[in-house]
Amino acid sequence: MDFAKACFNMVEQQIRPWDVLDFDLLDALEAIPREAFVGEEQKSYAYADIALTLPNGGATLEPKIVARMIRGLALKNRQSAEIGTGSGYASAVLSKLAAEWLPSTSTPNSKRAQKPYWTDWATTTSFPNQRRPDDAKCRRPV
Repeated sequence: MDFAKACFNMVEQQIRPWDVLDFDLLDALEAIPREAFVGEEQKSYAYADIALTLPNGGATLEPKIVARMIRGLALKNRQSAEIGTGSGYASAVLSKLAAEWLPSTSTPNSKRAQKPYWTDWATTTSFPNQRRPDDAKCRRPV
């Protein structure tokens, strides 16, 4: 599957028609590989306009919903915290936009706990504006 083409189509056919036109947000959506945040069996649906089930029983939000919510936050040069990151996709998009970003994963149910899909992707990706509670503040370059 051509994920780059699927991502392009997601932005052009799902997100822009919902009046999400902020270039920084659109760039962030195109830069984050949504397929890295779902299971192997769901990768072909990663850019579809549907919610996908997570192993913990939760679900991802549709891409257009993620984009609308983040657009509504108006994060440029502002702090952001996401509690209960679910798949981690929205958190990754937030990390590209917020001046300071503090993700917090939900406490997994012990019967359903498993390593999040995005941890492999996140360990090879730089998050210059991420801050954990015990870290010094890290600001996004302006």
